[in-house]
Amino acid sequence: MRPAVPIVVRVLGTALVVLIVAFGVHALTRFGGEGWDGFFLQRVYQAVQVIALVIVVARVVLAPAQRGAFALIALGMLMSLGGDFLWDHIYAHSEGAVPVPSVADVLYVATYVPYGSPSGG
Repeated sequence: MRPAVPIVVRVLGTALVVLIVAFGVHALTRFGGEGWDGFFLQRVYQAVQVIALVIVVARVVLAPAQRGAFALIALGMLMSLGGDFLWDHIYAHSEGAVPVPSVADVLYVATYVPYGSPSGG
């Protein structure tokens, strides 16, 4: 029998679906106009990443089955989120040239390690 899903995880899952649908509607229809592009491409996109990460971390904490695999997925998601955060909030607004490779690039490439690692159970 499956353990009950905590109400917080259900609420986060619902919020995740709402944000993904809103993101998709904006992307397909440009609902809200071009003035909302930055909001959806940065704020909503990163909110989706953070909520998804929290749900996966909750899975790691609450359910012992396949904990190692979900912990590796959470690590990869965290590194990807870190790369996106650096790019959106530091490199995109820098006056000079962005270093190549940047720390964001290193984080993006490093996601292959946890995503490709065997979980061991």
